[in-house]
Amino acid sequence: MNKNNHTKQLLLFKDIGGKKVEADFQGGEVSSDAGLILLREVERQVGLIRRVAEVLRDRRHPGYVKHQFIELLCQ
Repeated sequence: MNKNNHTKQLLLFKDIGGKKVEADFQGGEVSSDAGLILLREVERQVGLIRRVAEVLRDRRHPGYVKHQFIELLCQ
């Protein structure tokens, strides 16, 4: 594969506070928060956390549970 043959890949996300959000993978400035935006979008489109919650067993005693398992995973 020739390193000079770059394919421009652009991901568009849901607007946040009226601001357009996109990822272009061209390098440049990097934010440590970008992973959270990506995870939120994956969750919105795929339901990743719900799927994980469905396959993991919650072994806590129901009488002591204050927060549902999916709520804990979301945090």
